[in-house]
Order: sequence, then C-alpha cells, then structure tokens
Amino acid sequence: YEGGGYAGPGAGSPGTTASVVASYALSPQFRVKASVQGNLAERTLSDGVVSGNQGPAETAGTLVAAVGAAYVNAPWKAEALLRRNFSAGVFGVQVAGGYSVKGFDVTVSHAQDFGFGQSAAGQSAAVQSLSTLSASVLLSPEVKFGLSVNRDWNTGRPLAGLTLSGSRAGVNYLVGYDLPSEGGSLGRARLSA
Repeated sequence: YEGGGYAGPGAGSPGTTASVVASYALSPQFRVKASVQGNLAERTLSDGVVSGNQGPAETAGTLVAAVGAAYVNAPWKAEALLRRNFSAGVFGVQVAGGYSVKGFDVTVSHAQDFGFGQSAAGQSAAVQSLSTLSASVLLSPEVKFGLSVNRDWNTGRPLAGLTLSGSRAGVNYLVGYDLPSEGGSLGRARLSA
C-alpha cells in the first residue's frame, strides 16, 4: 500500500496492489498458467474550474488478467500468455524464454499491449511495452540473489533492481532495492513476506 499524497523518495503507484498466479502441470514439461494483478486507489476529482478546487474522492484502479502456457525442457524454458487489461480496454501478449542450470537462471521477457480498445471512459488505451532481463544465482539452498533490468519502451528509460529472496520456516521472503534511474527516480527498498 502507498498513500496517494506521498511524493517522497521511491514514490510509486498509490493504492493497494495485489497479484495472484496459478499454474497446473499437464505433464512434466507442459503447464497451463493464469494470473491476475490489480491496483485500487482513491483519487480526488477536479471540478474543472481554473481555481483548482478539488471535488469528491473517487475509487479507481487497474485490473490485468493473463492466461497461457509454459514449456520446460531442461535447461530451457518458454512461456506465452494472452493478456487483457480491463482498465485500459486493450489486449496484449506476454512472452518469455530462459535458461536454468545448477542454481543459475536467466530469463528474457516482453509484455506488449495492443491498442485496439478503449477504456470504460472512452479514452484511448494506454499501451504497455516492457522488456525485462533478469538473472539469479543460488547463494545457498534457501537463498537466491537476483538482478533485473526493465526497459519501458514508452518512456525509453531502463530500470534496474537487486533482490535477495528465500524461504525459511515455511515463509517466503524477498528483500529488494530498485536502483536510481536516469529519469530522476530515487532508489526504493522493498520488503515482502
């Protein structure tokens, strides 16, 4: 959760963000996969007057769902998903490929929305175009170190981050740090369990 009025270091999307991923193995190499990610935020409506008077609050959010398949033939893996951004009213695809051997993993992915839709308000759709390169290495049987670089093709700015993740006593945890970007955003630490 991030408050709507926060504008300090590491400010991101205001509101509450949640995601769910489910997969089912059809065979040792082939699995089907589905995911849903949403963000719910409250924003203040402007009265449209030059004075800038603020009107009542409105709840708004985003909802993106994806369904597809993944194939693994060690050490290689591939994934393809169809996406639907319900908030922007657009469809898209998400593809990924990777290599994984002896505790080392590297993955390249790309998510691309196609703007043949409109939002519920009739506005033109916001098209996402994001590529990611990520690599991780096991430091111990329970701890993994990762590095990722994202490129948002709409802004042209790369974003990089470092993570330390693992599992201990039945709890999954992740500690991450998003590096400062050339666009002026400051570094941001993340902790999740």
